[in-house]
Parts: sequence; C-alpha cells; structure tokens
Amino acid sequence: MKSRLLYTDTLSAIRHATPADLPRLIELEQVCFESDRFTLKQYRQLIGRRRAEVVVYESAGKVVGSATILLNRRVGGARLYNLNVHPDFQRRGIGKALLRWTVEHAASARCDWVSLEVKVNNPVALSLYKKFGFETIQRLCRFYEDESDAFRMVLSLGDSKESRKRAKCIFENIPAGTIFPI
Repeated sequence: MKSRLLYTDTLSAIRHATPADLPRLIELEQVCFESDRFTLKQYRQLIGRRRAEVVVYESAGKVVGSATILLNRRVGGARLYNLNVHPDFQRRGIGKALLRWTVEHAASARCDWVSLEVKVNNPVALSLYKKFGFETIQRLCRFYEDESDAFRMVLSLGDSKESRKRAKCIFENIPAGTIFPI
C-alpha cells in the first residue's frame, strides 16, 4: 500500500490522491486545460495502479495541484503525464514542488530518465522544465486534440554523459506522432 503523506509543511502537503479527491482532480483538469483532459474513468484507473502515481498538492486543506507519473521499469523510464496547478495558486512554487517530487520519485524507482510532452506555446511550463534540466528532443506536430504542437522533453537521471546520451537515444527512432509506451 502506498503511503499517504509524501511531503508536508505547516500549511501544505503533497500526498497520494485517493478516490475522495476525484471531484477536485476533475475540476483542476477543467480549469487548467482546454483539451486533452483526464476523465473521471482515467483517474479512477490510475489511482492505486502499481505503475502510476497520482499525487495532489494540498494547501490549507484544499487540493490546488496535481501530478501524474507513469513508471515503466521495463524500459527504465518514467513519463510525466500531467502536472497542473489551479490558476489562483500559480506562481507560488507549487508546480516546482510537484515536479521536484516527480523527478525524485522516478530516481528512487531507479528510472534512468523522465519524459514529458508540453505545448510549444506554454512558456511558463517550458521554463520550469528547462530549469530542472529537461532537454527538448523532438517537436510533435498537431500532438494535442486542438491540433497544437508539443515538444517532447527528456531529463536524464544519471550523472554521466553516457547516461544522458542513452536517455536521448531511446526516443531517436520513435516516429514523431507516437506516444511513448509509458
């Protein structure tokens, strides 16, 4: 069983999502994304799934952010599937805290890399990911439901140059429209 509380300070906490969080997770999807939203069914399937982690950021008892990461030990990597923060709580370090937890969790699960896709017209998210060391490796044309483009980014969790090269090579032979199997 997954531990419930993952991080806490006096007013906030990062913890595993539970079925009781489903209404708030769906609300976050609706206010944070115009398309490509997780559905109630998808969140139900992900919460408690062995290779998935859905975490929420609680501030003063209210869920104001979440992140979902999928682990694939077979290929040695993780995929950050989504990260969102309610617009009223952005620019307070919540996205940074969720991303830090995600990267640290992937490293502790012995993943060699973390990948993600992000809209090319999302400069705030792009800046955050670059600050964490993610590198853009591919542009995905018309990737999202609204036909906007995405960048595929990858972060090598190894310290060596060889580890970074290996993480980037995994994606070289994958056609641009393919969603990586994590």
